[in-house]
Amino acid sequence: MIVSIVVFIVVCIAFFVDRILGWRVLGIAVAGAGVWAIAARRIPYGIEGHPPAGYLTGVWAVVVGLAILALGLFLAWAPQGFDDFMLSINGS
Repeated sequence: MIVSIVVFIVVCIAFFVDRILGWRVLGIAVAGAGVWAIAARRIPYGIEGHPPAGYLTGVWAVVVGLAILALGLFLAWAPQGFDDFMLSINGS
């Protein structure tokens, strides 16, 4: 819980400093979540605020962890491209 709060604060500060830096820091945080999912091999799912409805385990947890890791690495490696994409779907 404490780690989540610290990561959230760091990501918020990065976005306040610079939007591109914020995407990059968020990408590193997301990549870390992907590594955690691969190592734990157990990903809970369900409704926020309720106990987990179930868990993805084994190979499926690793597959989802790899997808999360890939998204995080993309955000960290190409934050400008992701920023342009987000601005284009927002209409700005």
